[in-house]
Amino acid sequence: MTRRIVVAVLCCALWVSSIRAQQAPKSTLVERVEDTGFIQLQSPSFAQLDEKQKAVAYWLTQAAIAIDPIIYDQLSRFGLRQKRVLEGIVAHHDAVPGATFSKMRSYALLFWANRGNHNETTGQKIMPAFTFEELQDAALKAQAAGAFKTPSGDLPALGSADAVTKELAELRPSIFDAAFEPITTAKTPPPGKDILQASSNNFYEGVSLADLKGFQEAYPLNSRLVKDAKGLHEDVYRAGSADGKIPPGRYATYLRKANGFEVTDRINVQLGNAAFLSDAADNNLSYICAEILADSIVLDNELSEGELVEIDGNEILIAISKI
Repeated sequence: MTRRIVVAVLCCALWVSSIRAQQAPKSTLVERVEDTGFIQLQSPSFAQLDEKQKAVAYWLTQAAIAIDPIIYDQLSRFGLRQKRVLEGIVAHHDAVPGATFSKMRSYALLFWANRGNHNETTGQKIMPAFTFEELQDAALKAQAAGAFKTPSGDLPALGSADAVTKELAELRPSIFDAAFEPITTAKTPPPGKDILQASSNNFYEGVSLADLKGFQEAYPLNSRLVKDAKGLHEDVYRAGSADGKIPPGRYATYLRKANGFEVTDRINVQLGNAAFLSDAADNNLSYICAEILADSIVLDNELSEGELVEIDGNEILIAISKI
């Protein structure tokens, strides 16, 4: 996909409800940033599935959303921290000057499309059109408006302006320095470094090619390699077991969340900044609830946390809680 995974079935149901009265077909191209196009994917065959198949599709989508942050961390050790800052600004941008936010929104779209700030095709670093000072000003205004108040995955909350300032200072080279970790996989590394040491991806930490000589992985494709005071070892991707006999590993927060979504679960849904959908939601409430197995759908203009999605050019927040 060219954008972060969203609550697909809910969006589909809301979209169908909101366009029933429309006559003219629309282009699937909904946005373009530089040479990257964003298209709206539709699934008309979804309506032909039986209830169990719809439930499976929905919860598989929810599980995909739960583990989506993992790829950002795998492609860069800074990826999840950058993602939190950008999404906090996008969700709380009212006080950010329009021209500045326009540049940040375009950058955020490219960031989501590429799962980080390196182009997924070329591997080259994507440089922002805004300055560090503009980013810092926007982040501080977003924090004052409620962003970063709660933990994000394994990242602690940024509960003060000083914490935001410190975080941005640490992220500055990873965003604004073109020479700092410039490529995802450095196939032609500079003198003094090998391909592992020069690459920005996060599959290895403190490891050189020489360290791998004779090393045999126990969890191929399910771990990253780390060299530290304990020597060379695997940092295993693992949720862990409920009884603690199998300890949690890397990404346990996200894997456990994915494991928690069951086909039989019922949910409540809150929609923020969705006044334009009020009539569609009211008039088609039973249909939408049936499509997504929801017991309730509530429009809440005070909602500040959730998945940021776009429907017909309007950005809304969607928060889902299991019953």
